[in-house]
Amino acid sequence: MIQGRNNKRLIALLFASMFFAAGCSSSNNTSGIEAPYVKQDLSGVWSGYLGNNFAIGIISTEDQEHYSAWFIGSNIQYVSPTDSFLEQVAPSSIFQGYLNDFEWDTAGLDYQSTSRSLFISGPVQTKSLFGGGLFPGGYYMYVDNSQDMNAIIFYYNTTYDLSPNIKNISGQWEIKNEFQTGNTLVLEIAQNSSTTGTTISGEDNRGNTFDGTIKIHYSPTPHNVYDVKLTLNNTIDLTGLATYVSGVSTLGIVLPKSFAIGATGTNNGITYSLTGLGDVKQ
Repeated sequence: MIQGRNNKRLIALLFASMFFAAGCSSSNNTSGIEAPYVKQDLSGVWSGYLGNNFAIGIISTEDQEHYSAWFIGSNIQYVSPTDSFLEQVAPSSIFQGYLNDFEWDTAGLDYQSTSRSLFISGPVQTKSLFGGGLFPGGYYMYVDNSQDMNAIIFYYNTTYDLSPNIKNISGQWEIKNEFQTGNTLVLEIAQNSSTTGTTISGEDNRGNTFDGTIKIHYSPTPHNVYDVKLTLNNTIDLTGLATYVSGVSTLGIVLPKSFAIGATGTNNGITYSLTGLGDVKQ
């Protein structure tokens, strides 16, 4: 495990050196040592792909140095472990770090998830682009070497910069094929006089219920990101993040207004997760 992590650090440093060399060669009068180092900001709401998996990314920071990520897709989510962060590798624009991959185990108990560690690395343009193909674009790969390197590419969504308001996500959201094909989960975010928080509840075709709260996330300033606490079947506690995108039409990615939610928890040593992209229920 340690050897795998070290190998991937070497790969990331190689990519960083490639970016640095490219920056040096583009300057006629500035040496490599004197070349400016421009810090990039990875925080935001992003939409794009990890390999073939479409996801909405929620990335936040408190100090503009360390970034926590939560990528939410259909029955998959990639989450920064506690006290593990994505960080920029000077003197490049590359960010790198580790995520945990939570994927529902279709052969196991309902809502039970497996978890694996993966390494992620990619260049960033603030409020524009994260990743963008391989060599020297973005990539991710599992630490246990169970999967080859895959490209990542994410585009910034300006919904992140809108003033957060719980009323903007109130109503019913329908997440189809949740946990298994044909299963539909409907989540309802209650109408409330408060603009900062309210209750959230839901149920699916399998008779499972969810109850909890949703409120504006501060990190340290508020953006269009929300903290979620849910209890599954009055037994299993799940915590995570949610957001919405007002709509996406960027370089082949077409998405209507959508609600993204990701939450995980453990019970008796078993990991559980809820993740999905919801449409407004008609």
